[in-house]
Amino acid sequence: MISEPIKGKNTFVISDFNENIRTIKVIYVLQYDRIVPAVTNGEKTILIE
Repeated sequence: MISEPIKGKNTFVISDFNENIRTIKVIYVLQYDRIVPAVTNGEKTILIE
């Protein structure tokens, strides 16, 4: 589960993860004229600014 951003900050808390999995998949999405890294939990995608 990836939490909602804290207001005014680009901070996310990643919790409720499987302890056997030690990596987080980072994907890249096209935003306007640049490619931005993002994380997804399958339900929502969060851009990493």
